[in-house]
Amino acid sequence: MHDPPLLILDEPTNGLDPNQIRSIRNLIKNLAADRTIFLSSHILSEVEMICKKVIILEGGHIKANDTPANLVKNMRAAGNISLEIQAPKAELIEAVEALPHIKKVTLNHSSDDGWQNLTILVDSNTETRPRLSKLAEEKKWPLRTLHRHVGTLEDVFVELTRKD
Repeated sequence: MHDPPLLILDEPTNGLDPNQIRSIRNLIKNLAADRTIFLSSHILSEVEMICKKVIILEGGHIKANDTPANLVKNMRAAGNISLEIQAPKAELIEAVEALPHIKKVTLNHSSDDGWQNLTILVDSNTETRPRLSKLAEEKKWPLRTLHRHVGTLEDVFVELTRKD
């Protein structure tokens, strides 16, 4: 192959083993230093690792066009929080739902000894963990897990293209 100023790659890591994938990733990054590369892929974690700019298409229309970091940052729902806490179920859910920036509270599991496992969907660009921690402290509810799951490019794609 000559030295083209533009490369179009369709699913370049499909069917490769992990070592080959890393090798192709590095090759693409090196080639991108002095040429334009269009990479088409449904493996969005791969796109996140390789690409500086992302265009999300649906039905031939551009749904988003930005850096992976900006796309994730500007999601309407920027992730969720896992909370494992020992508290009365109804009181806990009511207290969490009353906090600012809470979109949805889902009870995943409730044990006989009072431990509740929740997933909490929060508004974009908000930090709710300190409020949850303070709530647990004020109510004297033992807290076992408080973890924020950061959104991914896959989450952005689903948010922009899902029909429901």
